[in-house]
Amino acid sequence: TRAKAIAVAKAGGGVGYYGGNLRARNSPIKTVHRRACGPVGVLKDYHQISHLITQGGKRELAQMWAQPVWHPDILEIIHAKDEDPQGMGSFNISTSWTNEEFLSAINRTDERLASIFWDHQVKSAWAHGCPGVLFSDVINNKRGNPNPHLGRINAPNPCGETPNRSDEPCNLGSLNLWRFIDLKARKFKWDWFEKAVRVAVKFLDDILDRNVFPHPAIHKAAYLTRKTGLGVMGWADMLSLLGIHYDTDEAVDLAGDVMSFMDEIAVMESEQMVLDGKTPYEGFCETRSQQNRRRNETNTSIAPTGSIAILADCFGSIEPYFALEWQRTTAEGMVITE
Repeated sequence: TRAKAIAVAKAGGGVGYYGGNLRARNSPIKTVHRRACGPVGVLKDYHQISHLITQGGKRELAQMWAQPVWHPDILEIIHAKDEDPQGMGSFNISTSWTNEEFLSAINRTDERLASIFWDHQVKSAWAHGCPGVLFSDVINNKRGNPNPHLGRINAPNPCGETPNRSDEPCNLGSLNLWRFIDLKARKFKWDWFEKAVRVAVKFLDDILDRNVFPHPAIHKAAYLTRKTGLGVMGWADMLSLLGIHYDTDEAVDLAGDVMSFMDEIAVMESEQMVLDGKTPYEGFCETRSQQNRRRNETNTSIAPTGSIAILADCFGSIEPYFALEWQRTTAEGMVITE
């Protein structure tokens, strides 16, 4: 696993890990007559990779750690960043719950889970943002995992937008929403948007065939499902141009319309590629959630779009404006007022 992580980091990617298979700290290891370091020990070791390799020589490696709440070392994971949050700054950490476990905790019907959630997790999350919460049964339902025969999904990529099986990569792209505004009429042009979605779905699929993956296992997993994740950015810009306040029902309804439209068109285009002669992804199995053969197991995902939003001159992902003016410091130390 460490070799794969280093290969991905060297290629400029981030890595997500699942810690549920690791022995608890101090558990005996018979083969070497020693004791296990536990998930936190492994997490600290993997954090060192970020000091060795930066993404493209510009930024620190991004990593995600997901730990199920039933693991004996769960409290150590929850408090792993309490004393020095930046000491493992390359990692986002999430605890993995089922809905039943989570509801038992917040309703305090299970005192142990309630203590883990409220007394420990909420306090740490309030202090420094970790850990987050991952719902394992949701990402493995019929929509989140339409092909359970290919394996269970235990963890996402570093920013959490794409839950993946072991070794699966994410192939992401985003459309800048404010570019689909008719500036004279101040209206969203659905026909422009549909055309762009169809082109983007084929574009992301073509990338898979031209990409060079950093490890053979990742190469194999990529073609088994051909996952793509088309998302959006510039949402706040779009709302401003339309004169719609971010925190209104009108904005929420429009978001639902935009994303359901994008998802519908993306799936249609993925199915159309098969009708046009391309083979469906290798792992396809007819399910209640995917009855028609399609080129890709998934087609949409909303990523943070930090870097690409800067390049596209828009505000990142679906975030609201946090100020009317701010300063950005570039990697070279230049301060830019925006």
